[in-house]
Amino acid sequence: RKTAWICFLMLMLIAVSRGVTLNHNRDLHPDENVFVSASVSLKDKVMGLSEEYVEAKYYPEGAYVFQLPFHIAAQLVKQTTGRAINGFTVGRIASVAYFMAAAGLGFLLLCRFLDQRRLALLAYAATMVFSLFHIEQSRYGTGDAISVFLLMAVICWSAQACTGRKPDACLMAGALFSGFLSAVKYPLIFFLSIPVAASWKVNRQKFLRRRIGLTVCQGLAALAGFLFCSPKVILDPRYVLRVILSESRAYLRGGNPLTQGGWYNHAASVIVY
Repeated sequence: RKTAWICFLMLMLIAVSRGVTLNHNRDLHPDENVFVSASVSLKDKVMGLSEEYVEAKYYPEGAYVFQLPFHIAAQLVKQTTGRAINGFTVGRIASVAYFMAAAGLGFLLLCRFLDQRRLALLAYAATMVFSLFHIEQSRYGTGDAISVFLLMAVICWSAQACTGRKPDACLMAGALFSGFLSAVKYPLIFFLSIPVAASWKVNRQKFLRRRIGLTVCQGLAALAGFLFCSPKVILDPRYVLRVILSESRAYLRGGNPLTQGGWYNHAASVIVY
């Protein structure tokens, strides 16, 4: 009961501390306009309010899809009550909701697999409530809180598989969420290695053919998750290449990963992740 209360208070403090400042500083993060504008355009297309879905720039679309339910709910509120909710506010509500979900999954991981002592739970809860999390992106309507939620889900499914309870279903779910995660930011596909490693751990006594077959199925599940969250890619597969080229030009400025920062910095980034 005390554990449940700690989790409940953590989630409530996250909701209150972020909720009271939802309208603070609209211009702090310029990417917010990209995410919110594209999500609203996708909502209009899905609900038949517009004939075309227009992305704000070439960018991975996963976060747009995960914001979509919140924008649809806001549109339904507008149609029912006549009261419109600003798109930026809706995007920020989505980020707070996903950050709360991520914090809850992390709390579950801590309790089930790491440490159940009350001091550890309180330390984790305080970290989640007071963490600035990259200029407070647990509140801004970008893809960061969404990606943290999806990563926590990948780890949870993989850890659950290792307990032996419905392992194959959990491994496939972990791979599916890896696909969702890669749709938010393409390089994050390397987190698929977590459920794949879990599958080889769970099935290490099985025939090699079965282990390879399950890994292939996980790859297909990840691809399905990626395509589900990438509407432009389904219509135009070359969209992925355009996104990669756009991002490369923005961050590498004409260079390549080996000349921009060096291989050791990139290796360090992977280790930090």
